[in-house]
Amino acid sequence: VQRADYHKLPYADASFDLVLFLESMGYSPASPLLFREVYRVLKPGATIYLKEPLLRHPPVNARQSAEVRAVFEKYRYKMHTGDEVCAQLQAAGFTQVVYCDLSGQVSTRDFFESAMFASPGAATEFGAAHWIDFQELPVAYADIKARKESAP
Repeated sequence: VQRADYHKLPYADASFDLVLFLESMGYSPASPLLFREVYRVLKPGATIYLKEPLLRHPPVNARQSAEVRAVFEKYRYKMHTGDEVCAQLQAAGFTQVVYCDLSGQVSTRDFFESAMFASPGAATEFGAAHWIDFQELPVAYADIKARKESAP
């Protein structure tokens, strides 16, 4: 394990076979730069994999806009749509970009019920500090896989 800024990784070009982002890409203030840096450190033919909460669509009303802002203000997590992330990956040079909605397997409700509450109505210490009562947050978990093309 090494601590580093993931926008300026301390690794040589083509060092890794796989890079994983597990609910962490949204903490980047500059995801296009982040994806270019990941592209640099991946070997030809290697994969980037992201499992992230992503916006189903941009906010369409004042409540959704307020809830997306609340995610950023409370968690410092910048919400993106799947289309935005896929386009940023392609702009960084990735190919074979595949988006998969995980709504049938994972939901934000799972997180809130397990991490935020010890039992119904009884917030954990973490829950008391981090709870937001979302009503219309247009978010779904998704995974995105993309490849750095193999050298010719």
